[in-house]
Amino acid sequence: MTKLLLILSVTFGLATAAQAGFINNKSTWDSLSWEVKQGYAMGKFDDLVMGSYNDGAREKRRKEAFRECAYRIKLTAQDMVEIINTEYKDLASWQFPPLLMKGLCTVCSPACD
Repeated sequence: MTKLLLILSVTFGLATAAQAGFINNKSTWDSLSWEVKQGYAMGKFDDLVMGSYNDGAREKRRKEAFRECAYRIKLTAQDMVEIINTEYKDLASWQFPPLLMKGLCTVCSPACD
């Protein structure tokens, strides 16, 4: 039992940058597996659509519009990864973390008015 706990603690202690949420630029993004990219994109999407107790009225409307748009167009994790990949086609964005919101504003433009 002690060995199992030791193995688990070492395994969980060896988190990658992606698992810790530190994806700082295109190079880091490109080094991730497809599955990790999907997980990251879904987490970013949750950040963009989940309400918070201190959201103002405008922020609540934007989040609801993103949720409705994603549901209407049946947005998947794969789609969100492709949105991020498309955003990285702009060379000026390579130094930044993955940009999901900008792409979502293009896809779901009424949410960003």
